[in-house]
Amino acid sequence: MTKIKFSRYIIPLLLTFFGMAARLSAQPASGGEVTFTIVGKIALSADRELSDKETKALFSGASTYLSGSNLTYGSIDSTALYRTDVLKDAGFDVLGYGDQCLFETREIGGRKVKIGFCSFSEMPTDLGGDEEIVSELIRGYIRSVKDSCDILVVSFESPYDGPNSEHFNIAEDLFPRVCIDAGADMVIGQGGGVARGVELYHHRLIAYSLGKFCTPFGSNVKSYSGLAPVLQVTVTDQGRFVGGKIVSMLQNPGKGPTADPKDKAANMIKYVSETDFPDSGIDVGADGVLAIKTTTIRDNFVDSLLAYGTRYLGRPYSLGKTGPSAFDCSGLVYSLYSKFGIKLGRTAREQFKNGRSVNRLELRKGDLIFFNTQKNVYPGHVAIVYEVMPDGNFRFLHSCSSKGVVIQTFNGSYYYFSRYVGARRVIDDDR
Repeated sequence: MTKIKFSRYIIPLLLTFFGMAARLSAQPASGGEVTFTIVGKIALSADRELSDKETKALFSGASTYLSGSNLTYGSIDSTALYRTDVLKDAGFDVLGYGDQCLFETREIGGRKVKIGFCSFSEMPTDLGGDEEIVSELIRGYIRSVKDSCDILVVSFESPYDGPNSEHFNIAEDLFPRVCIDAGADMVIGQGGGVARGVELYHHRLIAYSLGKFCTPFGSNVKSYSGLAPVLQVTVTDQGRFVGGKIVSMLQNPGKGPTADPKDKAANMIKYVSETDFPDSGIDVGADGVLAIKTTTIRDNFVDSLLAYGTRYLGRPYSLGKTGPSAFDCSGLVYSLYSKFGIKLGRTAREQFKNGRSVNRLELRKGDLIFFNTQKNVYPGHVAIVYEVMPDGNFRFLHSCSSKGVVIQTFNGSYYYFSRYVGARRVIDDDR
């Protein structure tokens, strides 16, 4: 994984922020919506200088899709720096370059909405361990910029290329989610060779890469590398995702992007999204339409299971008991899930083998979570995720030796937070 270079990323960002001429103050919500059009990397010829006419012609096939929204955004490299006026004539309102922060204001719903765009020339990765200080600086920077605007869009240069690079390893690269946690309302990856999946995270959209949009000279535009998606997205004036669409376009050597009637980009992003982020709250249609998932059969099933489980609140803990008058931790889980037709192992150790492993960042109601609480027994305790909160924290239902059957908050208990060992999903969406 790429290590963060402190001076390269943090210092330029801080200088950009503290060098702003005026501080922009956020305003109260009005219930309006903001529409964005966002494309992937724009890199013109590095071998020869294109005329204004040639540059404008590259975008003629996309002009229909670059207009009609409140803001159209693209990321450029150094070859396009001297053609920004032409690009703005082609429909772009904001052009991100390198490590910088830009602001635009639009009148939405009868008030002025301030929108910030922060771009990173590369995606800082490995946010954890010995990089924790740098991680906190990035969070602090994002929070500071968000304090200055109503909606914040973060873009980054996607770092992968090569075989299977359409897949994003969220277990290793937390930067997009870190930005959302710190206050960003949309995070967009660009470049990196190919487009990647999309997900909703805390009701905010992450597009892990839109790939390349216009790189017609000296660049591979075959297969997935030739897909040039245009992201059209609508958010509330507080940044919450409402809906959108992926417009499929294709790149051609020496020419600009053209419409693709076969919707290859949309279908590729649909497949990768469903593979990489199966539990995300967003549906990607074959025609590219992005929509919030409605309540699933699983959700209704889990709600019924948890509602039944609350009947046992206050029942005492008793080792070896499976209820209904008393339970041990795994006895509560075993009994409750059995009532709903799900057969699990009897002990926490056996239940740790049921279902499939789930990352803590992907927990959903009904998942089982495990803790290392007993010497020579691993894991020694099991609980049920009762509620996942917008900030990523969660509450869990369990039977503990000191209190019996209770609902507790994960981050509210150092004892359980420090002993967490993993999670298993035993109820999937086909339920």
